[in-house]
Amino acid sequence: MTVHSLPLPSAPSSATPLRGFWDAVQQHQSAAIADCATSLCHGLDGMWKAQAHTVQAVAQRHAAIAEKSKGPCTPRDLVALQTEWLQFGMESAARYWQQMGLLALDMQTSVLGFRNQCAYPDFLLEAASAIDRATGRGIATTRS
Repeated sequence: MTVHSLPLPSAPSSATPLRGFWDAVQQHQSAAIADCATSLCHGLDGMWKAQAHTVQAVAQRHAAIAEKSKGPCTPRDLVALQTEWLQFGMESAARYWQQMGLLALDMQTSVLGFRNQCAYPDFLLEAASAIDRATGRGIATTRS
């Protein structure tokens, strides 16, 4: 998943009405939130596909082991089948959780990237200063 960079609206000036500026800010944030929701949906879809693939592979392997166990078996053959079943189960579980962790990390990274697009303090301070200049009010604060 990649984070798409959304263009920031330009800060208001005395020639730009404040209403248009705030509409642009809201539009920017709405677009970032929509991209974030899309990213979450793609991440969950990837997780569901990985889960379905793992379940299918495990079911096929268990069916094959069950078929082997229905034939004539010695105690040694049964122990070998149980060992094969246990080894496959442990390897499948390790691969599954590793894949889920990577998918979750990728999704979280993408969501954090969108959070950064919604919270842009330098831009907001610049906009507040421009509003102060345009309206003659002293509401913007300076950075410490």
